[in-house]
Amino acid sequence: MLSLQVAPANPSLSAGSSLQFSATGTYSDGTIQDVTSSVLWSTDSPAVASISSVGVASALVAGTTNVIATYGSVTGTTSLAVTAPVLVSLSITPGTYLLPIAASVQLHALGTYSDGSMQEITASATWSSSSGAATVSSGGLVTAVSAGAATITATAGGLTATTAITSGTAIPASYFGMHIQNVSNWPSANIGALAKGIGTSWNYMEPSPGVYKWALLDGYVNAALSRNIDVVHTFYGVPQWAASATANCQTPATTVQCSGPPANPQDLYDYVTQVVTRYVGRIKYYELWNEPNNTKSWKRTVAAMATQSQAVYNIIKSIDPNALVITPGAATGADNPTQSGWMRMYLLDGGASFADVSSWHAYPKVFPTNTCPQTLDCAGSLLVSQAAAMTSVLNSNGMAGKPVFVTEGGWGQDVTLPDFTQEAAYVSRWHILLASSGVTRAYWYAWGGTNWGTMFDPGISIRPSGTAYEQLENWLTGAAVTPCSVGLDGTWTCSIGRGNGYQALIVWNSSGTASFPGTAGYIQYRDLSGNITTVNGPVTIGTQPIILENMISH
Repeated sequence: MLSLQVAPANPSLSAGSSLQFSATGTYSDGTIQDVTSSVLWSTDSPAVASISSVGVASALVAGTTNVIATYGSVTGTTSLAVTAPVLVSLSITPGTYLLPIAASVQLHALGTYSDGSMQEITASATWSSSSGAATVSSGGLVTAVSAGAATITATAGGLTATTAITSGTAIPASYFGMHIQNVSNWPSANIGALAKGIGTSWNYMEPSPGVYKWALLDGYVNAALSRNIDVVHTFYGVPQWAASATANCQTPATTVQCSGPPANPQDLYDYVTQVVTRYVGRIKYYELWNEPNNTKSWKRTVAAMATQSQAVYNIIKSIDPNALVITPGAATGADNPTQSGWMRMYLLDGGASFADVSSWHAYPKVFPTNTCPQTLDCAGSLLVSQAAAMTSVLNSNGMAGKPVFVTEGGWGQDVTLPDFTQEAAYVSRWHILLASSGVTRAYWYAWGGTNWGTMFDPGISIRPSGTAYEQLENWLTGAAVTPCSVGLDGTWTCSIGRGNGYQALIVWNSSGTASFPGTAGYIQYRDLSGNITTVNGPVTIGTQPIILENMISH
């Protein structure tokens, strides 16, 4: 062998990269042979780059070294320049994220380099958002602007990384509305809004023409305002003296109540005028009628209800322009026409023109036929279907973009769900599923004293359902929630997000006990009693929801 040629000649390589060198020998007889595997390979600066016995060089740190091939007394060399490591991949943390509108989260761009090192390059990356649902600053701070989805992209060194942001309306404290039987038994839970007062229907308020009993309604309004929550008052319950026929009357409690409409509509209009005038600026919401698709409440056509509603709306607005008017609260139950069908007819008769808010009731065993295997099962797919049907009708008939109130609902009479454990499961699932279905407010019926949806036994104690309600307020208030989904095994999952990095997942199984393996990224879970358990792998779930959390507190 006369000489050795090392190739490639004088290459450049970034730290962390590798390169195959070859050696070619020239012999005295003029032949040329590849002797890569026969030579002895070395570098004169092994701290800069090393080389294997088969000629593969590994760049270690920036600098210059010679690559040397030796065959006996013959050597060949070439220079190798090692440059600084180059960016080979890019990622964004946190990953997929749920964010309430107006809240922010700081994203971080992480670069992986050719030498295996990782660096945060948030400040040097270029950031962009795919939609107006969320903005992103030059420093990676994402702010939710409107409900929707956005893809956030970071670009650096010719590479890109993306993450998905979903933004939604934060659940306000006012979502948690409540019916109470007596202001002296005011809920220990922090209710966010007060429903129509029990005993404040027209037949109670004006038992004879022109004679008004304001004490009960005054009590409800004063109690609510002193706690900085607003009030709904519902017009319904025709007094016997104003009834169109005594055959339409019944005595549900202590005072005769008749179905509408009254014999003389002016009697109702006079009553509405008196109420709104007395409570101008104090009652924020007026519901136009209670359960008009129930013959015990309304005996005439949908068109007649629309006509009456328009007149009442005009009276309210003429006296208190800032008051908000709610559509009649369509009932659920076996003896009622289809809830969504009634609302569609009402809106087609002009109802959307004289309402600021829509209303419907959410009781069990009502949609689409009239059955649930058990009462608890109604706080599941049936409730989601009911909400979807109502949302479709409302959005298609002039109510899109307006708030949606469930002005009454629950499991119904206590005898239908006598098990306290199931009651706690029902109240939590009911509120979670309605919130995830886009309902703005959900008024539970009732706190106590009515034998309907009882959370508190007056003079005794709060029930597990009341404790669950208190826990649920903490879980949901201020958070955004995505639509819940259910798997084939009956496992429900609902994602929860806040603006401080907090992400959570509410889970339960409608069929009973099951193992839930999807706990990666979560460090603890809370149950409806307020207990906190550390997460170390799959967790056991049941019919009561738990909330998996990625941080200790929010």
